[in-house]
Amino acid sequence: MTPIVSICVSVKNRSRLFVDGRTLTLLPHCVRSIAEAAEELAEPVELVVADFRSDDWPLAEWLAPAARSLQVQLLAVDEPFSRGRGLNVASRSARSDRFLLLDADMLLGAVVLRRGLECIAEGQVWFPVCRCLDAAGRVTGWQDWGYGNVGLMRQDLERAGPVPEYDSWGGEDYVLRDRLAQRCRIIRERAGGLFHQWHPESARHVHYGKPEFADYRAHQAREEASSRGGVVASFDCVHPSWRGVLHCYADGTMARPGVDEGRYEFDEGRRIVLAWERWPPEELRWDAARNVYRHPQKPFVMKLQSAARREIANA
Repeated sequence: MTPIVSICVSVKNRSRLFVDGRTLTLLPHCVRSIAEAAEELAEPVELVVADFRSDDWPLAEWLAPAARSLQVQLLAVDEPFSRGRGLNVASRSARSDRFLLLDADMLLGAVVLRRGLECIAEGQVWFPVCRCLDAAGRVTGWQDWGYGNVGLMRQDLERAGPVPEYDSWGGEDYVLRDRLAQRCRIIRERAGGLFHQWHPESARHVHYGKPEFADYRAHQAREEASSRGGVVASFDCVHPSWRGVLHCYADGTMARPGVDEGRYEFDEGRRIVLAWERWPPEELRWDAARNVYRHPQKPFVMKLQSAARREIANA
């Protein structure tokens, strides 16, 4: 029988985490909560798990008993972990056209499934807000900033494009939300029966190959460059108060993406003037001996990126 909804999960080592003498069984608790909630519905529910070679507690040893009456697909993904990649693998294999994309550390009740199905039936995309559990299992505040859990139709996901397959933690949910918002009616609301299980912050990104938010920041930089007519020049900067990349755009604006903005004047091989929105202006002069632009009064230098490096940064 075709399931009424397919719950898609992407996972790498969420079955048995050892933390300060405790064992956290996040995914098993998640699966049991789904199984209990599904038993209150009249139609079957499917669970599709894309597993990236988990070796903490092999899913084949415990998944079937925990899933009870759920229809289960366990998909092995032999690639570096990416939450988005796993969700795409799971959704492509799902037997229902109604999806609930779910983080592997959630707990949910039947009220969540019913509300998600109600929104999907009305042609909406549902982004529920969960509540958080602390290390002792006590309910704390609402996690208003997260968009990792979403209920939607297959066709809406296909029209918006797949979930971004980032190789760094964070931000793919924001990109998917923005794409869906351009095409669909979004329902954003607090869901009383949806809970995020506690785990150490390090567990969020330990299985990724890049620093957290690296791919999302690159996406933001590309979007910003496109909206400003493209990047004219990019600089690697070392400032007394910060270090990082500064982009100068064709419309005369500049930005440290997501941090500071302003306008600039650039005379290559002579000087660059930075007119910050929130800080006093700074002028740097060309230092031919060291191939950098240098501030005359403080240790602030800017090095123009090579064309090849700028192409990589904008890819």
